[in-house]
Amino acid sequence: MPCYRLFYRSAEGERFTASEVLGECTDDRAALMMLADHVRGGDVELWERDRLVAIVKAVVKAA
Repeated sequence: MPCYRLFYRSAEGERFTASEVLGECTDDRAALMMLADHVRGGDVELWERDRLVAIVKAVVKAA
């Protein structure tokens, strides 16, 4: 089974703030569906071992 990991970037995008392993993902599509539940204030990168699967950019709301 693939091993997917999320890496969270700070809102400024300068550094990683945390990482998290996604469980029970059989393929890229399943991992992307789970990714939607883990998006925070900064950018999120989804990796499968040493392969970058996706980058989700943070949404900045106007004041």
